[in-house]
Amino acid sequence: MINSHEQSATEEKIKRYYMDKRAMERLTHNLAMLCRHRDEVLRDINTNNIMLTAVMPGTSFGGDRVQTSNLASPQERAVENAFARLERKLKSLEDDILDTKIAIQELEKEMSDIGFLIGKLNDEARKFVEMRYEKRKSGKVISIELHLSKNSVWKLRDDILDDLSKWLNYRNRTKE
Repeated sequence: MINSHEQSATEEKIKRYYMDKRAMERLTHNLAMLCRHRDEVLRDINTNNIMLTAVMPGTSFGGDRVQTSNLASPQERAVENAFARLERKLKSLEDDILDTKIAIQELEKEMSDIGFLIGKLNDEARKFVEMRYEKRKSGKVISIELHLSKNSVWKLRDDILDDLSKWLNYRNRTKE
């Protein structure tokens, strides 16, 4: 039997796993949204989808005016500014996409050991872990759903935590 300190540490790792799993779902959703926004900006850049305001002064072609400077017209500056804004937005989105991918990879790395071990549990133990730590159900509800007495549920919990603690300790020793 593993001591209570190791059991509580293992229980915290399981809780952290399910919190990270929810965070992973949120990050994956955000990544899809960022990619969609990036594609929209790229489409706007590639199709020159830029709207110029109607109050811009036009260039007069009548009369004897001679252009004496090589400054761009207001329309050209507006187009350049619009493209510059789109390019800044694209760069910002690509940075956010990269940051999100890195965060997802870090979560996957943190979750890998405990997720692997939870997957190796027998069906009853896996159902208990999912009900208790993912769905946050009480011992009474778990006992009803698994058709066990409350004492059997807590015994199952202790056995699961003991097994997971032993496996985690073994895996940590072999990594070193």
